[in-house]
Parts: sequence; C-alpha cells; structure tokens
Amino acid sequence: MARILIAGCGYVGTALACSLIGDGHEVWTLTRSESPVVTGASGLRADLLDIAQLSVIPGELDFVFYTAASSGSLELNYRQTYLLGLENLIKTLIPSSATLSRFFFTSSTSVYGQSQGEWVDETSATLPVDFRGRIMLEAESLLLSAPFPATAVRFSGIYGPGRERMIRLAKESKESADSGRFTNRIHRTDCAGVLRYLTTVPQPESLYLASDNEPTSEQLILNWIRQQLALSPQELLVDLDLEGDSSASGRRCGNR
Repeated sequence: MARILIAGCGYVGTALACSLIGDGHEVWTLTRSESPVVTGASGLRADLLDIAQLSVIPGELDFVFYTAASSGSLELNYRQTYLLGLENLIKTLIPSSATLSRFFFTSSTSVYGQSQGEWVDETSATLPVDFRGRIMLEAESLLLSAPFPATAVRFSGIYGPGRERMIRLAKESKESADSGRFTNRIHRTDCAGVLRYLTTVPQPESLYLASDNEPTSEQLILNWIRQQLALSPQELLVDLDLEGDSSASGRRCGNR
C-alpha cells in the first residue's frame, strides 16, 4: 500500500483518487475549496499559492500527483497555478522527500506548435504559440529540476462526464466545423488510468504524451454525436485519412 497525495484534486484528480483507493492505497486529496472529499480519501484544505498552508501535507509520501487546473484563462492565472503553486509544493516536499518514489505533473499538448497535420510525440520539438504552452514548458522544466524523481504527462483535450461542449455544438451549430483540422482528445477515465498505471512502472520515463488512439477532425466528432442524437450530420469537406493532404491543419498526437 502506497501513501499518495493528489494536489489540486479536481476533474482528473478525483477520478484518479477513486481508482487508487480501489487499489487499497492511502490517499490524501488537497483542494482549496470545500468540495466533497472523495470517499475513502483523507481531505486536506489548503491553497497551493500560500506555502504556509501546505504544512497540512503529511510526510513519508510514496507518490505525489499535481493535477491542479487553472482558475481562469488569463496568463496570471496560469502562472499562479502551474508555476507558483507547483514551486510551493516542491519546496514543501523537499524536507521529507526521502521516501518519494515519484512526483507526477499533468501537463498539456499546448506545448507543441505544429499546425500542418504533423505527428508529434515525446521527442518532437516544442514550439508553443501562446502563453499557455510556454508556461506549461516552464512548469515541466521546474518539475524536472526538483531533487526527486519526476514525470510530466502531456494530456490532449480532456473530455468526459460533465463536459458537454461538443454535445452543445452538435445540437446548435448550423455551420460546418473546420473539417480539415486534426484534433486530439482523451477521456478522463483514461487520464486516470495512465497516471495509475505509471505508479506500477519501476522506472517511468520523465515525459509521456497521452491521447486517444485516433486524431480526427472536430466535424467527424460532431457528426458522430449528431448520429447518436438522431440529428442530421453535416457534409465533410476533407478526407483526413489521406496522408499528406495539403489542406490538413492542426497536429496529430501519437501515444505509442
């Protein structure tokens, strides 16, 4: 049985906590809100931006997961969550890190800037086009410079229960999406599964890219949803199965 902390335990962290508790591990969930504690976990209340509050974190942890999500879409929000909060937690853990097998950080495929249908993986160049990707890269660098083993997992767009943006678009959209643009997604349950699996790997890599098997276009996804809802699908303008199609855009995330 491992002693595990999930810091910033929100959408993905909650699913992960349930999974790890089911495996018999001792789990602490850290949040700054009064959200319900995951059944079977020990709930901690603290703000990652206030290092003094992190004194509530127990010692002798085996694994730590940083699954916090930004509280807003501004650059300041991202810097606070992914840099200041992460730095505070790393500093808090250092004095008692002798037992820490690994620190896992949930990063993002926003670190990539490829936009012409290229395949990307863990070895691909990182050329972020906005502050989100740049801050995620900074956070990965901060993490990997910590004095204990660490791994960043770059997730593509996360979907699952409660995230109904695509369903709303399928119902409401009267114009075609960009059928020539690749998109990449991963279900919340698979995010938790990836993280849970990595706790069983004796020597994990420092970086993983996690995404569904088949990058596809937003319009194909919307049409599939429309079919499930018995709505009329829209015409596809581009066949994204054609390798080297010059009209393709976006990128394709490889999960091998």
